[in-house]
Amino acid sequence: MTGDLVVNTVPGETRVALMEGERPCEILILRRDAGPASGDIYLGRVKALKSELGAAFVDLGANRDGFLPLKGEDAPHEGEALLCQVTREAVGDKGARLTTHISLGSRHLALLPTGDGIRVSRRIEDRAECERLFGLMANLTAGGDAGGGYVLRTAASGAEAKVLEAEAGLLQGLWDEVLERREGVEPPARLYRDSGTIESALRSWGGEAGRILIDSGETLETARAFCERHMPEAASRLEHHKGEPLFELYGVEAELEQALERRIDLPGGGALTFDAAEALTAIDVDSARHATRRGQADTILETNLEAAREIARQIRLRALGGIIVIDFIRMRESEDRNRVVAALRDGLCEDSLARVFGMTRAGLVEVSRRRRRAPLAEFLTEPRGACGAAAGSKTPRAVGYDILRALMREQAARPSSVWNVTASAEVAVDLRDGMADDLKKLEAAIGATVTLAGDDDFTRERFDMAPGGVSEESSGENS
Repeated sequence: MTGDLVVNTVPGETRVALMEGERPCEILILRRDAGPASGDIYLGRVKALKSELGAAFVDLGANRDGFLPLKGEDAPHEGEALLCQVTREAVGDKGARLTTHISLGSRHLALLPTGDGIRVSRRIEDRAECERLFGLMANLTAGGDAGGGYVLRTAASGAEAKVLEAEAGLLQGLWDEVLERREGVEPPARLYRDSGTIESALRSWGGEAGRILIDSGETLETARAFCERHMPEAASRLEHHKGEPLFELYGVEAELEQALERRIDLPGGGALTFDAAEALTAIDVDSARHATRRGQADTILETNLEAAREIARQIRLRALGGIIVIDFIRMRESEDRNRVVAALRDGLCEDSLARVFGMTRAGLVEVSRRRRRAPLAEFLTEPRGACGAAAGSKTPRAVGYDILRALMREQAARPSSVWNVTASAEVAVDLRDGMADDLKKLEAAIGATVTLAGDDDFTRERFDMAPGGVSEESSGENS
């Protein structure tokens, strides 16, 4: 069951956690300087046509190009302004992949502004439910003049008419705003951010979340304006949180750090190991417990069931995408294998991006999950083989935002007019240069001046801070 939505903000970065019970099931990290992300809509300009590739390169601004396949479409001409949407983020030297077939999504629906008709997700297998949903949407759109088509997502199964009506209105309103922005700008320009704003988080989760707790007054006002315009039913659930840091209060900080670890332990004694490769993510289930031969089958089943439930949460929490292969502990009985697969499917039933396939006799289960954003580890840590830092260590930018959060905590606990921060040289440089605007905003928010010093002897994730020149330590690694 969906719980509270908790939002933590420092200048330049907003973190959103969706709670399920007492634990987070999804985390979004939103940054002001984010490049083209999946779902973003641009008014681009065609830069070059490549007939040999059957594609066009589209200028998206800020020295970023997108790749637009032209299969089955009329080719645009060079210099033409083109409305397009990102379907896959840039990876390495490859630019973002684009489409001209726009889609705007919410939890239960997707609006296809240039399409027509009503479609129901093929993953809703109950024929009666498919017919019910089709009928509801047909009634809602009958006589409408907005145009466009709709796709009812897997999560729409069981949804009431009023929920679908509210989301349809929200999506039409967003599309109207895109069209309005299009009239007022010159390409290249981004017209809509799908996954990089508090509004996108509210659109996906705000309708069914309990309380929506936000620790920033500015972010709260942005959320309130959006809700009053598009989601009035959610406006009354917005709360301004003051006091203990939200992510610590809800245990999200610890869960976020764990989600960056390669191995995690299960309460029952088993363990999960996550390995990301170019083509897939492998998850290995291991049992550290010993059992007699008589009880071995039960122990294995129990461990696999616990692992299946936690894997489902970790897939969403870590934002894993693409092909995911899970190596469960081998089970002899087909009934046991079916129970484990059912537990995994049940854990992912609210995730419209994921599809679970059956288990082999060797205990392998394949999950395919559409990638909408970069996995947390890819976003926050250095890749394996990166130069100058250990694999899995946080990026300088991620450490920089950790420092901003630590400054806010320390200033609240023991106010000072000056804070002296020492960090690794590369982190200090990024704070001075790439994050200069964020640092200035933080100084204004806490009413203190921050001095920075780089130390080559500091590891990437270590930093010290002291008020007014006092030699006192507060470290992201706790040194």
